[in-house]
Amino acid sequence: MIISGRLGGRRLRVAVTAVLAVVTVGLVATAVVRSWQSSHRQRADAALERTGIAYVRPEIRLVAVLAAGEITVARGTAVDMGPVRAAMAAVDGAPGAGTLGTGARWADLRGRVDALTTGQDTGASAAQAWADAVVLAGQLLDAAITAAGLDRDPDLASHNLIDAAVNGLPSVIVYAGRSGDIAAQAAGGTPTAAQELALAVDTYQVALLATRLDAQLTTGADAASDITTQVDAFESAVSTFVPPSAVTREPGTVQVVGLADSALTVQATALALATDLLARVDGVVAERESGLRDDQTVAVAVGIGVLLSAAALAWLLVPVRPRRGGPHDADEAGPGRVPEPAAPADDLIDARDLPLDTLVHAGRGARSPATRGHRRNAQ
Repeated sequence: MIISGRLGGRRLRVAVTAVLAVVTVGLVATAVVRSWQSSHRQRADAALERTGIAYVRPEIRLVAVLAAGEITVARGTAVDMGPVRAAMAAVDGAPGAGTLGTGARWADLRGRVDALTTGQDTGASAAQAWADAVVLAGQLLDAAITAAGLDRDPDLASHNLIDAAVNGLPSVIVYAGRSGDIAAQAAGGTPTAAQELALAVDTYQVALLATRLDAQLTTGADAASDITTQVDAFESAVSTFVPPSAVTREPGTVQVVGLADSALTVQATALALATDLLARVDGVVAERESGLRDDQTVAVAVGIGVLLSAAALAWLLVPVRPRRGGPHDADEAGPGRVPEPAAPADDLIDARDLPLDTLVHAGRGARSPATRGHRRNAQ
């Protein structure tokens, strides 16, 4: 009973240890797999963001070119179509052109721009046609932003810079184009009441967006610390376009003289700042993507280490029975060699570990062959 109990306790300990080992390995493996999946998902999001950045960069330039064309035709001047065609070709060849689901919108915009390039009309009606093209370009930009997840960047600093580059600055370009369009049509005369109201609204929007952009750029300063020159140029252009003292002015007080030229300057500086911001954000996202790739490598290494540790632990837990001595040991030892003594069996118990009464009972039942033979002879 004692021997059986000890063997049973040993087997129980081995079984419990094995179960705990399996549970531990399972938990660690689950954590490693989830970590790898999370890194893989974030890395895919970062790669999609970079594709979106590569696509919206020429798209923002196209918005700026079209908005500048709106001002030009409102002045009664023909638009140089070279920059327009170059901007269209850049968008058409951008990396995300076939992966962001913008094909239908791009086809509509391309058809509208092709009509503008063949017509070459000027005046108010032509300016409205260019303004409609600007609206379509803005809708295409919004669709690309959403498809690429640029509005869901997880880092606060880069999120603010992305929002400034793909939302705030393009909006400034559009509102400046509308203001320059109206100012160009009203040049040399008195704006109508509707034009005065539209000018007051559009210039106020530019000032409001510029204030918001300043806060966003301050928040994202760590991710873009060397853009002071571009920011100063943009803020100077906005101050000329809509002086701070005139932000809350009433309709009818907007000076249209020189406003179209100021609008073009605002557009050019906004485009330069947006392009620079996107280049820096792309570097930030690329660095994040590289870090996530390293995290995946570490997760794989940890997973392999866990599997190897589990295999080693299983090997250590398996009981190994040493070979007992037998009649063939001397033959296997070879001539002139003494066979090694057989290792004690795992199920043998040292008599010194047994209680005295057990030994007494064991002694009564054990007799040598000589003693048994002597008793038979005496009988």
